[in-house]
Amino acid sequence: MTHPTDIELCLLAEAVLGRLTEKDAAFAASLIRNVRRYGSATPKQRYWLEDLRARAKKADQQGERRKTQLGEFRGVMELFDKAKQHLKAPAIVIAIGSVEIRLSVACPSARVPGSINVLSNRGQADRDWFGRILQSGAFEASPRMETPPWLIDGLKRFSADPAGVAAAHGRLTGKCCFCNSRLTDERSTAAGYGKTCAAHYGLPWGDKPHDDLFAA
Repeated sequence: MTHPTDIELCLLAEAVLGRLTEKDAAFAASLIRNVRRYGSATPKQRYWLEDLRARAKKADQQGERRKTQLGEFRGVMELFDKAKQHLKAPAIVIAIGSVEIRLSVACPSARVPGSINVLSNRGQADRDWFGRILQSGAFEASPRMETPPWLIDGLKRFSADPAGVAAAHGRLTGKCCFCNSRLTDERSTAAGYGKTCAAHYGLPWGDKPHDDLFAA
């Protein structure tokens, strides 16, 4: 039996934060921060991460999940596939109306490995887990909350033009949609993301195609 790593357990715990009580969510967020800070978990910390993982599985088993087809989501999957060659836990933040949504890949030990978790982009203790996007391009809604119509519309737009929507978020907010850093270089501001993230996610930057970025 393959056991998840400490970082994988953190990702699983993070996905269930929105379904915990306020007290448990605050504890979980603090635990995740400490494990990521030091790179590993103590036996006691791992016990609590496993406990949160069990709660996530229990929540996943409750109720029939609604599915909505978003369209061809291969372009988004490809962005994450390229980023995983360089990053442990890549994420993309996009603005849908006035709400920021965080997308991250489920780890190998998750209920649906390789799916994309859809969360509100707030502090870890306050994040809502809306559901997941499957490899088929279908959005599988959380059984614990109603899916707002604006979320489906925004995800469909992202499906149709992932790089364009991600870049638009960066230009709108002045922050990179991939790493959340402030954009200061005019070429990064124009693209909506920075040079390093362009290289990680397989995107052009400035007047350079992607293949030239690592060599620069």
